[in-house]
Amino acid sequence: MRRLFYIPIIIGVAVFAVPHFLSAANSNVLPVPFVVQAPHANWEQPYQDACEESSITMLHAYYQGDTRARMPAGEADRWILDLVGIEKEILGYHRDTDLSDMARMINDFFPFEARVIDNPTLSQVKSEIDNHRPVVLPVWGRYLTSNPHFSPPGPTYHTILIIGYDDSRSQFITHESGTRHGKKFRYGYDEIMNSLQDFVPGKDGKPSLDRRVKRGLFTSFDVTTSGQGDGDGDGLSKQEELSLRTSLLTSDTDHDGYSDGAEVSSGFSPTINEYGLVSGSLVKSANNPKVYVLESSQKRHIVNERAFEKAGYKWRDIIVVSEKFLLSI
Repeated sequence: MRRLFYIPIIIGVAVFAVPHFLSAANSNVLPVPFVVQAPHANWEQPYQDACEESSITMLHAYYQGDTRARMPAGEADRWILDLVGIEKEILGYHRDTDLSDMARMINDFFPFEARVIDNPTLSQVKSEIDNHRPVVLPVWGRYLTSNPHFSPPGPTYHTILIIGYDDSRSQFITHESGTRHGKKFRYGYDEIMNSLQDFVPGKDGKPSLDRRVKRGLFTSFDVTTSGQGDGDGDGLSKQEELSLRTSLLTSDTDHDGYSDGAEVSSGFSPTINEYGLVSGSLVKSANNPKVYVLESSQKRHIVNERAFEKAGYKWRDIIVVSEKFLLSI
């Protein structure tokens, strides 16, 4: 929800409230963690062409409420490589994915949504930022002449995450993943809008300017159109997985050899490898106050709170498991 800041203007004896966002020179920056596409400064493949994966990684962190200024290199690297692996499996390739590919990855495997917009305007992009939604813009990188950090002659097809804008300087504020200096890197409005170019393969399959295709990837926290999809093929819809807090990236969240959908339909937990819990684990079901301690393949009821505390157990260590599991041991 947009907050309105009111500035009183006195005319005679009347006081009027004017919304701050109507100011002639406005600016807005979203708190998105920065990720460079080569987190460990290794610019070999797949990192050389990982601007799309790093953009998705930043979007995911933002929509998960992550407000760190920069994602640690090891964490960013794992996300990028995981995405590359999914793209290879689902798309059959990972280099130079266009916006439709990026939207598919997001809508099938991440807890937010994306849609492709043809011929986005400056006002549309700024409106998305004002509504707390970062925007991915694909560009012909060699037109970004103001960036001194690209190795000559610069990238061809490239994606940039727009996280803000500054009307006073007519600039976008971006997370430019193509350089370690890219955190909140500024590009002029005209420079970005004139560089827009989605991936179009030439005769050799490489990025081409033979046909200009100007698009943008608009994103949203709200899951509306992609909620019924099942990207990981586990038998649960995206909306069901968000409710159950299972992983959208794998069909077997708890890695116990059974798909999430199969476990849910059988009454077991899809997020806890219940039969893999070690002796001494404290467990209970969601709807029953009884607490048990696991001993080998059996459970022992802890009769009351006094016995629980006398044994040195901690309430924070209790694991909520399925009733089906408790009845089976």
